[in-house]
Amino acid sequence: MRALILTLHRWIGLPASVILAITGGTGVLLVWPMANVVGRIAGRLHETIGLGRAGALVVTAATGVAVLLELSGLYLWWKRKALAIHRRGGWQRIMFDLHHAAGAVGFVIMLLIASAAITARFLPVGPMRRAANELHTGHDFSTPIKVVYALGSLGFAVQGTTGVLMWLRRTVGVKG
Repeated sequence: MRALILTLHRWIGLPASVILAITGGTGVLLVWPMANVVGRIAGRLHETIGLGRAGALVVTAATGVAVLLELSGLYLWWKRKALAIHRRGGWQRIMFDLHHAAGAVGFVIMLLIASAAITARFLPVGPMRRAANELHTGHDFSTPIKVVYALGSLGFAVQGTTGVLMWLRRTVGVKG
């Protein structure tokens, strides 16, 4: 069962990784709303990856996949429960350890952010949707909570980037 989940995690994660890295990176900026050109560009990339309505559907699909990746990642991580990042094994080992440690440490906040985004996307306009949006963005929360949200968003960028690098190393033999 573990081998099947690992295979699905890799192949479902690959196409979503780039989208999640973009939305996670822009999410770091959007935790603190900005009424300037940087905020508008970050918002557009975060919500549609700059592709309008079609991009919004892609982002929604990738966010749904993120929930599956987080749950399957927890299952895969659970056997080893590794949190250390070993620097002596070269960049490949660092990417492997960083992927696992960032996923484990950021699991709860990343799952909350992604689940709230999906929930808000499908709820009708009203108080429940506003509550889900607030859980997704953290805009009205205190600064320490916003920092946690920013780190959680950064986790998507780290997971997406390290996941692709691990896939490339394993699949096409990229050497460091």
